[in-house]
Amino acid sequence: MMLIAGTIPDKDLPLTFGEVKMDGGYLDVDGKRFSCMQGTGAMVSAALTTTEYLGLESPYVLLAGDIGQGKGSREIYQYLIEQIKKLAPQVLALHYWLPDMDLTRRLCAAIKKCEQKPTLIADAASMYSAKAAGLAPFFDIFTPDAAEMAFLADPAATHPAYVRFMMYNNIEQMPELVKTAYDNGNAAKLMLVKGATDY
Repeated sequence: MMLIAGTIPDKDLPLTFGEVKMDGGYLDVDGKRFSCMQGTGAMVSAALTTTEYLGLESPYVLLAGDIGQGKGSREIYQYLIEQIKKLAPQVLALHYWLPDMDLTRRLCAAIKKCEQKPTLIADAASMYSAKAAGLAPFFDIFTPDAAEMAFLADPAATHPAYVRFMMYNNIEQMPELVKTAYDNGNAAKLMLVKGATDY
């Protein structure tokens, strides 16, 4: 099973778990519809398209609404901490949530108790919380863009808003930033840096 977890910017969306399907121009999980065009929805949409093309089982998703207050994010963290061993996904892809270093540490501790560690992918704010918690090397794949790469390369930054490297127009510096992130233990085993030129 591939499991994708993240928040949706809808304060009324409750914690929702289930197999995802396309419904017109929207994604549907357990009767809850959400946009396929941004944030967690874009990751889910890309995964659904890929699994359909390859003839694989559709992804399962764990969603909650969160508009920046953290309630939905905490619900996702807690559900994963309590259920990850039972769910036993082969792939766990994390997208946007309010970064929480303590809950990220607790989630990684729960993952260590799984019979088989899932391939662990982080994008967006889940990548920020993994790096800030000192757990980047525990992850298998990070998918930063050029600005996020500047954050990963800065050993002191706990959020992309506070980086010492140039965040934009830094594509020429990308090999150096990637090397710095690895040297500082702030990179996953594999990094896919998105941009006009992908690294």
